[in-house]
Amino acid sequence: MAEPFKVVFLWHFHQPSYLDFDSGRYRMPWVRLHAVKDYYAFARLLGRHPSVRATFNVTPVLLEQVLDIAGRRPDDDFSELTRRPADQLDEAARLYLARNFFALNWETMLFPFPRYRQLLEKRGRVSDTEVLERRAGDFSIAELRDLQVLFNLAWVDPGLRREDELPRELERKGRDFTEAEKLGLLDYHYQLAGRVIPEWRRLQDSGQVEFSVSPYYHPILPLLLKGPHPLPEDASLQLKEARLLFRAVFGRDPAGCWPSEGAVSPAALDRLAAAGFRWAASDEEVLGRSLGPAFRRELIYCSHEYRGPSGSIRMLFRDRDLSDRIGFVYRFQAADRAAADFSAGLERARSAAGPGAAVPVILDGENAWEYYPENGRPFLEALYRSLESNPAFPTATVSDYLDASTPVLLERIHSGSWINGDFHIWSGHPAADRAWQALADARSGVDLAAAGPELRRSLLAAEGSDWFWWYSPEHFSGRDEEFDAAFRGLLRNAYRLGGRPVPADLEQPIKCGQEEVHFPRNPVTAVLDGRETSYYEWLGAGHFLRHLAGGAMHGPPEAVTEFLFGWDREHLYLRIEPGPLLREAERSFFKLDFGPAGCWQFEARQGKINPDSCPFPVAQSELIEIAFPWKELDRPAGAGISFCLEITAGSQVLDRYPRQGGLELRVPGEDYETVF
Repeated sequence: MAEPFKVVFLWHFHQPSYLDFDSGRYRMPWVRLHAVKDYYAFARLLGRHPSVRATFNVTPVLLEQVLDIAGRRPDDDFSELTRRPADQLDEAARLYLARNFFALNWETMLFPFPRYRQLLEKRGRVSDTEVLERRAGDFSIAELRDLQVLFNLAWVDPGLRREDELPRELERKGRDFTEAEKLGLLDYHYQLAGRVIPEWRRLQDSGQVEFSVSPYYHPILPLLLKGPHPLPEDASLQLKEARLLFRAVFGRDPAGCWPSEGAVSPAALDRLAAAGFRWAASDEEVLGRSLGPAFRRELIYCSHEYRGPSGSIRMLFRDRDLSDRIGFVYRFQAADRAAADFSAGLERARSAAGPGAAVPVILDGENAWEYYPENGRPFLEALYRSLESNPAFPTATVSDYLDASTPVLLERIHSGSWINGDFHIWSGHPAADRAWQALADARSGVDLAAAGPELRRSLLAAEGSDWFWWYSPEHFSGRDEEFDAAFRGLLRNAYRLGGRPVPADLEQPIKCGQEEVHFPRNPVTAVLDGRETSYYEWLGAGHFLRHLAGGAMHGPPEAVTEFLFGWDREHLYLRIEPGPLLREAERSFFKLDFGPAGCWQFEARQGKINPDSCPFPVAQSELIEIAFPWKELDRPAGAGISFCLEITAGSQVLDRYPRQGGLELRVPGEDYETVF
C-alpha cells in the first residue's frame, strides 16, 4: 500500500482596516458582512468534520475589527441606513440604497430571493445617477424596507438561514417585512459576529485547527524592508504587535505566519525568525525561482528549511494548481464533480512526490465563496466527505506536518509573492508610486514609539497591502474610489493627529481621471469559455483605466465595464465585460478596426454577439472572449498596425477603446515571448 500523502490546508482570512481612527466610524461594512457569511459558518462547517484538520491564518487587523463589531460599535452607513425607518428615508438615502444595497453577487446571492430580484428589475441594471435617482423615487415604503432587509439577509450564510430561526423565518416570509424584523436581523448580525472568535478558539482547543497570523495590517514585508521607501522599523513593529494581539485572542503564541500575499525575501524571513516564528509559507513559483535549474516538481511536496542570520525557519510552498482550482475553477462545476477532480489532482501530485510528502493547499478562505452556489457549502461538504473516506489522503495542520517531516535545506530564497513570483502588483505603477510617496511623507519625522495610539494605528494601517493592490492597474473593485479615499483618510488622520497641516494633495484622488493604457506584460493564451477560467489566464493582459476620479458608479452608464487584450503567436485575444448600456441595447455593433490592415464588424443583441455575424472564435457567458487570428491582417511579423474597438448602436458610439486614435501594435513573430 502506498504511503499516505498528507493534505495541508491553509485558509487565509483577511480584510483591511475600514475603521477611521479619527472619527471612530467604519468606512465600509465588509468585515461585518463577511462575519455573517463566512467566518463563523466556514469554521462551523469544518467542525462538523472533526477528522479533517486545517490551518487558519488570520490577520490581526481582521481580529481587531471582528472584536470591535461583536462589541456592537455603530459602524457604517450601511448599518445606519438599515436602522433608519423606511418612511424616513430622504432622497439621498434612497439613492444610497439603490446604488449600494445591490452590492453582492447577483447570481448566487440575490437571485435566490424572488422579491430581491423583483426589486433589482425595478431599479434596473444601471449605474447612471440620474436614472437611479428617478427609479429610487418610485420605490414604495414597503419596497424600501424589503430592500433594507433583503440585502442584510442575503449576506447571511445559506446554511445559517436554514438552521437559525430568525433568518429562516425571514427567508420563508420573503417580503413585506416590518421595522421590528429589520432591526432584529441587524441585531442577529452582531450576534453572529460575536460567535466568530469563540468558534475559532473551540476549533483550536480541540486540536482540529492550528491558527497562524500575518503581519498586523497585512503589509508586504519585503517592500517595507527594501521597497520604494523602506520602513524597516515598521516591519518589525507589524510582526511584534501581531504576536501580541494573537496571544491576547488565542491564549498562545503563533507558530507560523502566512506573510501577506505570500511575499518573502531573505530579509523578510530573517525578521520572521527573529520575531519567533517557526514556519512561513509562500508559492511554488518562489520555490522554483529559488532553486533555479535544480527545481523538480516533487520538491513542492517537501518541507524546507531556510537559515538566516537570526536563525532558521521552516517553509512550505503552495501547490498552485490545486489551490487555484478551489479559488477560481470549481465554482463552475457540480460539487461532487469538483470534489472528484480535486481527488484526481491529489493522485497526480502524489505520483510526483517522494515519501513523507504533503501537498500544501493555500488560498483565501472568504472571497471565493460568493461565486459558488450556496456560498460554497455543497462543494466543501463534498470535499470534506471525500477526504474523510479516503485514508490515502489524511489532512494535517502545518505544524503537525512539519513535526513529522525532515526538511530540505533551502540555501537561497527568491524575493517574490504568490502572484507571478514578484511584487509588481504593489509597486512600480504610477498610482502605486504616488501612494508610496504619500505614505513616506506622512511617516517622515514621526516617532512611533512616542506617538499616540490613533496616530500610530493610522500610519501602520496605511502600510497594508490592500491599498496598493487596488492602485495596481491589473485590479478593479468597482469601488476603487472608496479604497482610494480610505487610504488617503488614514494619511490625513496621521497629519491631523500629529498636529501637522494636511497636504493639499491628499484631498485629491491618487488615481487620476484620465484614460491610461497599459500594454501586456506577458503573453496571453485565453481559454475561450466566456468566463474567468483562472486568475492567471488574463494576468498581465493589456487594459484601460477609466473613471478613476469619481468612479464609474458616479458617471454615465457604461457600454463596457472592462476591456482586456493580449496576444500569443497566433491570435490577438480580446476580453469584454458588457456594461448596463450594452446589455440593454436591443441591437448594437462591434467593430474591430485595424486601419489600412482591415476592419471587421459584427452584430450584437443585448450585449451578446451574434455568432453568425462573427467569423472568429468567440465565447460568451459572463464575459465575451474573442480570438482574432493575426493571419487575417496579411501583414508580416513586426509590421506596425493601429487598432481600436468601437461599439455603436444606430448612429451613436456607445464606447471606444482607446477613446481617441488607436493602439499602436506590432504583429508578433517567432520571438513574441521575449518582447514583453
